[in-house]
Amino acid sequence: MSNAALTQRGGSGQTAVYGDPFASPLLVALKNGSGQPLAGQTITFLPAGVKLSSNSVTTDANGNALVFASAADAGSLSVLALYNGAVGTQFTLTGTKAPLTVAAGNLTVLKGQPIPRRLTRFQDWPMATARGAGGAPVLTVSAVQGMSAGVYPITIRAGAMADPNYQFVFVPSLVTIVAASSAASISVSSGNAQSAAPGAPLPAPLTVLVKTASGQAVANALVNFSGNGLTLPLSAVLTNASGIASVVAYPSKTGALTATATVAGTTLSATFQETGN
Repeated sequence: MSNAALTQRGGSGQTAVYGDPFASPLLVALKNGSGQPLAGQTITFLPAGVKLSSNSVTTDANGNALVFASAADAGSLSVLALYNGAVGTQFTLTGTKAPLTVAAGNLTVLKGQPIPRRLTRFQDWPMATARGAGGAPVLTVSAVQGMSAGVYPITIRAGAMADPNYQFVFVPSLVTIVAASSAASISVSSGNAQSAAPGAPLPAPLTVLVKTASGQAVANALVNFSGNGLTLPLSAVLTNASGIASVVAYPSKTGALTATATVAGTTLSATFQETGN
């Protein structure tokens, strides 16, 4: 239909963060030479740097066709809407860089123990499974094995990290070296015998109590948590003034699960029995 007209009804000029949807759909209207809507006609959408809900849409009774769009790149983006391969209109859009926080996780180690070097974790990565940042950051850890108890900085910089779709935010962290404790016992305080679906947190944190031989609470004892079928975002914790240390746990599978808490530098341990359902 050579005298048909395809016009925009909304959606051009929007901005979205890389990986996020644009707030409004891209909407076009198709009319004949007399200005009447053309229903049941196929509109083709050709994206550049944009992910669409569909690349082909049939006009409704009012001659309208729409698609939902998200930013697949950062920069100047576009979508060309075509009817019969010739009659068309172009939407202009903008994708902005997504924030990517790169942080060296805070560490707590027992005095005399080696300082781990694999410290990097990534946060706020909206499309991590689809596209990752290339290269690796550079970490500088001021603490070394054998240093006195205290708090030491970890600095982080870009190194070889590069990606046109991300704005990197580098967050410094700390290494805390603690002296050996006077702990004589560790016991489960709360959080045992819970259940949750894989990926969901257990209702309550896994909590242990550390005491001296005379039954007094031990503060600043380093407790290491490990899980079998449980994901523990924080695995090393110092006890508070009441001798308590706790972590949040997420089942990674169904069935019987366990977590073990040990006092660093000792053979003391406590075990949690949980369920993934």
